[in-house]
Amino acid sequence: MGKTRSSIIYLLLLFCCTPVFAQNITINGTVTEASTSEPLPGVAIRVEGTTTGTITDIDGQFSLSAPADANLAFSYIGYATKVIAVKNQTVINVSLDEDTQDLDEVIVVGISLKKSDLTGAVGSVSSKVLEEKPVTNINQAIQGRVAGVLITNAAKPGDDSNIKIRGINTINGATDPIYVVDGLVMDNFGGGFNSVNLNDVASIEILKDASATALYGSRAANGVVLITTKKGKKGEGRVNYDGWVGVRTYANMPEKMNSRQLFDLRRDAAINSYKAIYPDATQTDLDAFIQNRVMTAYNPASGGGGFVFGQYELDAYNNPNFKDYDWLDEVTRNGVEQNHAVSFTGGSESGSFYLSFGYSNQEGMVKKLSDEKYSGRINADYNVKSWLKVGTNTSYVRSQSEIFSDDDVYDKARGANPMLPISDALTLNYGDFYDQNYFNPLNTLKIDNNRTRNRVISSNFLNINPMEGLNFRTTFSINYLEEARFRYVPNDIQQAIRYAHNGEAAHTRDQRMMWQWDNTLSYDKTFGFHRINASIGTSSSNISRNYTEVTARGFDNNIFTYHN
Repeated sequence: MGKTRSSIIYLLLLFCCTPVFAQNITINGTVTEASTSEPLPGVAIRVEGTTTGTITDIDGQFSLSAPADANLAFSYIGYATKVIAVKNQTVINVSLDEDTQDLDEVIVVGISLKKSDLTGAVGSVSSKVLEEKPVTNINQAIQGRVAGVLITNAAKPGDDSNIKIRGINTINGATDPIYVVDGLVMDNFGGGFNSVNLNDVASIEILKDASATALYGSRAANGVVLITTKKGKKGEGRVNYDGWVGVRTYANMPEKMNSRQLFDLRRDAAINSYKAIYPDATQTDLDAFIQNRVMTAYNPASGGGGFVFGQYELDAYNNPNFKDYDWLDEVTRNGVEQNHAVSFTGGSESGSFYLSFGYSNQEGMVKKLSDEKYSGRINADYNVKSWLKVGTNTSYVRSQSEIFSDDDVYDKARGANPMLPISDALTLNYGDFYDQNYFNPLNTLKIDNNRTRNRVISSNFLNINPMEGLNFRTTFSINYLEEARFRYVPNDIQQAIRYAHNGEAAHTRDQRMMWQWDNTLSYDKTFGFHRINASIGTSSSNISRNYTEVTARGFDNNIFTYHN
């Protein structure tokens, strides 16, 4: 009887308490934009842990029934999500801050568009993903990160990678995509696209089809690679450093014949050739040929001997302790790479800034190949009035590179005779045969071929909001490149003899100026569950170039190289 009475009392208490846990209150409030205090329509408000929710109306207001101890999550595209505890409050007003790092939600293509407004495939790579690889340029960073995008890395420091989006779309025309950096349309002439400091990149969007041609026309038929650089955030100022040092080396080298194997191959080839020419030759004839013509070097005085091997090769073959000469080792090295970047960011209700400085140095695995780069960037914006905003995204890059005009050094060294002593002879030989085109790679390294580039990229905008939903933006951008090349071929190497110029100096200067002026007028308004979005814009651009080349030949000495 006692147990039954206890159960009845417990059930009565449970029924009495149930209405207390299920009690809801009505919450009203307004959601505004933190920096301008303007109402935000269409903000999603959800009761955490449930499917209950609503959105704000055209005036940013909302009304929602929720438990008194619930948590409300306020989320809106382009803004940081905010969670507020109800705590029996019936009025909750919330202000949302722009999330300048949340660039997976919003994409800028000439004008501000949402991903949902794009009609084609978009591949995205965030700054966190870009920082995972120890590389110094953008193309290397996105390699293997986006489906349908093929990137072929540059073989030498200072060269540009090759990028193809969804294959080759034309046989005769250009196959490269266009690049858009903070709204500035640019190609990769003079390493323009890859001159952007990787540490300054906030996100990369790759437009693969209809969304690419919608704003850029037929020139975007091969796709668009869109870069958005980092911006400052409101709050306490921050200082950030990122750096790494690495070594690049050959992972796997193809096997080559050693001196003895190569000697045997050449001897057997000479014997087979003799047998083919003289099929009726006796063994005595063959032994005499081997002894007098194959295993004896040519003697200019007597005219005896043969041309199959030189005396230095016969000496190497007959020396049981002989070690191969490694010509490739003489022209290669382990390439040291390093990248350092320091940035300063900050902001307030009135504006924000991002300031950075970068340094990178990449040594080639072939000697006298390198690329050294210095960069600086300032991204800043300021709210002059509640309806007027101005800003700039400006960068400067200087690179100094040692380059080759061809791959003679590596190719010639890899195919060099392992029995030929390493020296500064004019050519590389097999036997005593002289090939005037088989340049000695050690002498080729004496050729100076230096390149300097200075580039300024600047995008400057003015944004006006004369009324709610209406936005006018004008942007003027420049992309200026100044490139100088200096090349000197000494007068005492085979190239100078082969081409009969007795030393050659060349100096080229290339200046390229591109400007772009964009004006857009857009209207974006939400009425309840309906949204109106319209835009109109104009864009004009101009490219001018000034190229000068001077070549001089015939030098008595090599003291001043290209400064002659």
